[in-house]
Amino acid sequence: MEKINKTLEIIRTVLSYNDKLLERVKISQAILENVGDILTPGLKEDLKSIDSINVNKKREFLKIVLNFLEEVKSKYEKQTTPKQEEAKFDLVQLTKLSIEKLQSLLATEKKAFKKIQVSNVRDALFNLPNRYEDRRIKKILKVKDGETGTFIAEVEDIKKIGRGKLKVEVILKQDNV
Repeated sequence: MEKINKTLEIIRTVLSYNDKLLERVKISQAILENVGDILTPGLKEDLKSIDSINVNKKREFLKIVLNFLEEVKSKYEKQTTPKQEEAKFDLVQLTKLSIEKLQSLLATEKKAFKKIQVSNVRDALFNLPNRYEDRRIKKILKVKDGETGTFIAEVEDIKKIGRGKLKVEVILKQDNV
């Protein structure tokens, strides 16, 4: 495909030349080297003599080769373009598909879905979390006031603060994590 594209570019460039320049250009060898293996025998033979014919015939012949290569490229692209499969389910079908009928789910998973009132596959797909909590382990100093975070530390001391409700102050020592 790369050789076809290169040859198409060369031919388009040469076709843009004025008559004097086109008359002097020797293009047959470049075309044969790039795409000689996909040209018809007739085009190959005619191409060998293109450098010596008059400018108008040369221009017409190059247009024929250009059209031929564009057709080859188009057919190749159609063959290599993956076909998109149609969706196997639409939302209505997913609404009809009950969670209880899914054999791949464990009984505990089915109970969990029932608890949050998810009864069909569509509801399960659109049951999105309210928030996301980053549970990666952080250094204690990186956790800001009011922010939740997960960290590993050693408890150095615990103190009871005040009276009444149990309040504690915990002094932590973080290892080099």
